[in-house]
This record gives sequence, C-alpha cells and structure tokens, in this order.
Amino acid sequence: ALKVVGILFTIFLIVSFTNALPAGLATFFTGDTCPPGWELLAESEGRLILSVSEGTEGGVTVEDPLADQEDRTHIHNYQTTIILPPKDVAAINCCNNDGAANGNYAVNSTFKNSTSGYPFSQLLFCQLIESNDDPVAEGTLAYFAPSVSECPSGWGPWQGGQGRFLVPGFSTDGPITSSSPALKSGENPVHDHSFSTQFTTEDISYEGVDGCCNSDTAAQDTVTVSGTSDTESSGLPFIQLLTCLSSNASLNSTFPSEALVFSLLQCPDGWSLLEEVAGRFLVSLPSGGEAGASFGGDALSSTGSQNPTHSHGFGDEFVAPPTGVGLASGCCGSGYAAAQTYEYEGTSDAASLLLPYVLVPLC
Repeated sequence: ALKVVGILFTIFLIVSFTNALPAGLATFFTGDTCPPGWELLAESEGRLILSVSEGTEGGVTVEDPLADQEDRTHIHNYQTTIILPPKDVAAINCCNNDGAANGNYAVNSTFKNSTSGYPFSQLLFCQLIESNDDPVAEGTLAYFAPSVSECPSGWGPWQGGQGRFLVPGFSTDGPITSSSPALKSGENPVHDHSFSTQFTTEDISYEGVDGCCNSDTAAQDTVTVSGTSDTESSGLPFIQLLTCLSSNASLNSTFPSEALVFSLLQCPDGWSLLEEVAGRFLVSLPSGGEAGASFGGDALSSTGSQNPTHSHGFGDEFVAPPTGVGLASGCCGSGYAAAQTYEYEGTSDAASLLLPYVLVPLC
C-alpha cells in the first residue's frame, strides 16, 4: 500500500501492486503541508491541472493564478445597432427639438461580471523529491512535474486524458469522459453569449399632422437591442502536466488504443472514495489558501454529461438624438418618438465554457 502521510490522494485504478514511486510524481493531498520527501509544485499554485500525454507540453500555463477560493469573474464586450424607424411629419426642419431623429445608431457596451458556473475544490498539490520504493498499483494515474520530459519506466502516457481535466468521480465503476472536445496545448477556451431586450420610446405629438414631407423624425415604437457578444475567455487558469499510467504486461492489450482500460473495482484496502470533492474541478492550493475549501457552482452530475452554464446581466443608456420640426408640440400629430435618454437592461442567454473533463475515482 502507499505510505500514508496525511492521506495521499493518488488516483487509483487498482489491479495489483508493482511499480515504485518515481521522482517528480505529483498529486493532491489533504492538509496544508507537504509530507517529508515531498514539496510544493510552486508553479501549479492557484491553477487547475490539465492532463497532457507529451512531456514537451508540460508546464504550459494559461491565465493568472487564482487567489484563495476565488470564483473568477469575466466580462464580454458587445456591439449592436439600435434602429429608430422613420415617420414623416408635414412640417419643415425648424425649431422644435422634442422629437427624435430616425436612423441606425451603433452601440458599444459591456456585460456585467459573471462567474463561470463551474464547481471547484482546492487541495494541496505536492511533488516527490526523490524516487522511493513505495509500491503503487497497476493502473494508477499520476501527474508529473514539468521537469519530467517523459513517463518513467513502468509508466506510459495516458492518452485518454489528453487535453482534459481530471475530476473526482462518484463511484469506482470506471472513468467517464465528457463530450466536450479536448483542448489543444496552450489553448484558452473561449465562448460568447447571444442577448436580446427591448425598450419603448416615449410618444410625443405636434400641432400638425403626420405625412409628407419631413422624413427626419422617428416613430414611437418598441425598440429591440440584440446581438452576440465578443468571444472571451473565462479567465480560469491552468497548468499542463504530463499524466502517466502505471502499467505492465498483465494489462489486456487487445483493447483498441483509444479505449480506457482499467480494472477499477474498488479502492485499496483501508481506502475509500473521497466523496467530498466528487464532481468538482480541483485547484492546486493557492498560497495561503484554505486546504479543502469548495466554492463555485454545484457539483457536476455523475453521468459526465453536464456542462455548467452562466449568464451575464447587461444594460446601458441610449440617447435618442433630436431633430428639428417647424411645429409646436401638442395636438394632434401623434406617434413620434421623443428625443431623450432611454435605459435598457436584460440577461444574456446562458452559455458554457465546455471544459473537457474525465470523471475518475479519487481514493
């Protein structure tokens, strides 16, 4: 069995005990201090861990690290056009500026801050300083520090996790892979949101009639503000780490190369599934952070089919510009839009980051 100093949360896929622990192996721990023989993997602090199967891709980072229990927020800019439709009035251009000018007006604004909607737990993340003789189970998955360029002897790159985040699973029935496409090396996932809301212009009247031939005035109407935001990152930080699988000739090699073949029947004797963090993306404990703290959205479902979503509030002011009309305001030429400041607000459609992940038992 693994030496328990604290409780080592190596991700176990158990068949038999064969390989020793190599230097540079990195994994999560309970507690807030690495045990003897282990040290913090400093470059991982405040980051999620993205699995890669090529050592040359290890150590690549995206975005700035999280602070303690930081549920990072982000914004989107958007551009749209507000249309004030025309309505003619039988008057010359002078001198009453109460009415709005018709036309197409460009709007540039920004959504309100929002979190990603994803669930997180932060745990201590340490690397082994020197190799030791503690045996590990065939089928064990482990991360390796950026200094490790290839999987050590007795280990092989885990292709099933390439470009995906390992998320603690809910049972020992085997890994479940989400449908989101894997990330490329260094890829910062982005998304956008569609949006739509309306406001109604105020009605004004002129002492005259509508009709030919002043075509500058705008009709009183319900105006739509809609479009799609700019594409942005959520700002979630991660580090890529080589992820290797402990294996030997006893593994069934007849399965296809893309299949994930694990004999995952139970946690080792004396160990149990860590249910407290099941369905949550793991963050390497930020400096000074509270070990074991969970934050963000609700835990993922056990099916691996869930992609948490989020929305943004939005709103702004639109100043409808005036146009001069040679009539006084009053009865009975009505149905014209007033030149004034209008406010609009709404909530964008929901969108997901579609972070790719694999649910794997954490013991």
